[in-house]
Formats: sequence, structure tokens, C-alpha cells
Amino acid sequence: VETSAQPVSDSAWLIHVEPLDEWTTQLGVDFDVESQCQVKGFYVTEKNLLGRGLRLSFRYRDFRERNDRSVTLSTGRFLGTRANASVAAGTTRTGSFFRQELTYPFVSEAGRFSLESRLQFEDREYSYLTGDHGGISHVLLPLQDVEGTLRVARRYGQPGALALVGAEIELLHREVSAPARQVVRGDFDRAATAPDSLAGRLAAQDVPDSFLRAGAIVGVRRLRFTTARGLDRVSGEQNVALGSELLLTVGRTLGTWGTSPNDTYGKVDGFLGAAMGAVTATAALLAEGRHVDQAPAGVSLWRDLLLRGRALAYVQPGGSTAQTSVAGVRFNVRGNVDQPYQVALGGEEGVRSYREDEVPTGSSFVAYAEHRINLSWFKPAMDMGITVFGDVGR
Repeated sequence: VETSAQPVSDSAWLIHVEPLDEWTTQLGVDFDVESQCQVKGFYVTEKNLLGRGLRLSFRYRDFRERNDRSVTLSTGRFLGTRANASVAAGTTRTGSFFRQELTYPFVSEAGRFSLESRLQFEDREYSYLTGDHGGISHVLLPLQDVEGTLRVARRYGQPGALALVGAEIELLHREVSAPARQVVRGDFDRAATAPDSLAGRLAAQDVPDSFLRAGAIVGVRRLRFTTARGLDRVSGEQNVALGSELLLTVGRTLGTWGTSPNDTYGKVDGFLGAAMGAVTATAALLAEGRHVDQAPAGVSLWRDLLLRGRALAYVQPGGSTAQTSVAGVRFNVRGNVDQPYQVALGGEEGVRSYREDEVPTGSSFVAYAEHRINLSWFKPAMDMGITVFGDVGR
């Protein structure tokens, strides 16, 4: 606001207050242009509800297996702190939805403490691609999930040379809530109960595990940050992390509601980043799995194994942002999976000549190369570029 005052008599003043608030209500449409323009839904958001800095939003989504309506109330200054808090509720295609979150992130590299808590209930359907099996495009497995997370962490040291210790508690209670359904040619509104011959193909994942588990987290963080232009934002500026980070989580399952034996689980999460002259390179790796206490004869004790990562390099000849060459690989390897799971080879993060719902698989590997040209014809009104790319994957 802007204020001004002027005397109108010996004992009175006229105070003029002019609000300068910007328009805080937003309306947006969520759409996808893969192979054709598809409207997924819309949202309406008020960013400053009642002038209190609260954010209230309504979101509608109707795309493939999702048919959701939800209302979310959130704040980025919970009780006057830097904590983020939100509560959301709504309906899904198969039932209802509720989520409550409270997070206090590390504040820059100097931050010492972080907190993450989340509780969520959701009726939903897990969608399996069939590869167009006799006109049947998808098989839906109805699930009812109750999830909870509490994670705290503390950093020690100085920015650029940090150590981390933390702890976590995770809850997942998952049930199959109804018989599997089949979808003919992508018409999810007319899904019907799948025959036993088709539903039986989900047998390995139709009794998903539930768990309550607790773990310890340790890590080292040797990162510094710089800025660069023309990497992923045409000519825009972005932060780039250089150095290394490694996090190790080890924990124990305390109970499973009889869905499986107890287990010991672990996770390794790492990152590397470097820059030398015209080349900037990054790599990330995530590996996790669990070892159950017992298993039937002939069944591995190692379950839900995951190895996922990416590596890419940017080259900007002469340091210019006008042209950028990129080469990289992405991989996602899974084994002995007990939870509902499937990926596809196509889509933006796969082989881009395929749609994101083509070539269903359990593991994938993709290598790609791109040459990006930054067009200056419409600046500063528009940031535009052209990309020539090639992908190969399996």
C-alpha cells in the first residue's frame, strides 16, 4: 500500500491509503500435446485468501484413469515460520482423497534442520498397459492406500562440506479394493470387470505389501552452486549444482499386517556434478531394495529391487548460449517387484517417437543426443528455440 497524510484543521488529518495489490486469482488449463492436443483438466487458485497469504485452489483432472476433484488450502508461512503446510480433500474415480502435509525444508545451504511429514488417504486405480491386447488397452487394479511419512534431518559442518544425520518413519497400508477392470481402446469411463484370464496376469502384484518401518539416514554433501544459461531453459538462467552428495538409509520393518514377512531395507542416493570449460556434466543414481526374513522355496529373499539413474553432458562451444549440444543416458531397472508397478518405453523421458502409453515394460534403458538452437528472432517478447534429437532405447 501507499499512504499519505495532510492536515485539514488544527486537530485533524486526512490519511489517504491506496492499495497496490496485484490480481491474485489464477485460472489455468492443464493440457498435453503428445500426438494430439488433449485437455487434462483445469485449476482455479486464489494466492492471497482474505489477505492472509493463504493459497486456496480447486483442481479438476480427467485424463486416462484419473477423474479427480480436489480442494487444497496451503500456506508457506505456517504460524509465522518458514514451514509449509497444506490440507487437501476431494473425490477420485473410485472414491475419496485426503492429504495433510507439513514441511520445514533446509533454508539454503546454511540450513541446519528439516522436517517432512505427510498423511494421505486415497482410493485410486493403478493402470497397467497391455500393448493393445485384443482391443483392450489397459487393465485397472483398484487400490485403497493409507500412507504416512515422518522424516527429520540435521546438518553439521559448513556449506560446501556438510554432513547429515536423520531418521524416518514410513507407513503404507494398501489393499486391493475391488476386482480388476479392463479398458477397451482407452475409454476409461466404460471400464468393465476383467475376465479371470486377464486379471490372473496381475497375480504377482495383486496382493501388495503393507508396512510400518523405521530407518536411519546418514549422508555427506559437498556441493557448491553456480548459474548457467541455455542448458534447459533456452536462454534462461538456472542454478547448477557442482560437487557430490551421497545419502544412505537403512531401516527395519516393524509390522506388515500379515501381508509379508518383516524385512530390512536400504537405499543409496547419489549425485555428481562438474563443469570444465564449455562442458557441464551431471549424474544421479538411486538404488534400493529390501531383504525379507523368509520366503517360499525358490523365491528370492531380495525384494523390490531398484536401480535408477541418469547421466548427461552439456557442451556450449565458446561458452555461447546460442547453441547447446546434449548427450545422456537414463535407465530404470526393477526386479522381484511385489507392489503394483509398470513403466513404458515411450514418452518425454523415454524414446520420444513412442507415446507415453506405448511399449509397456518393467525396466528400460534410453540413450539420447540433442542439438539445441536458441532463436533470437522474437526476443525479448518470447524465448524460443529448436531442438534436433535422436533417441535409442529398449
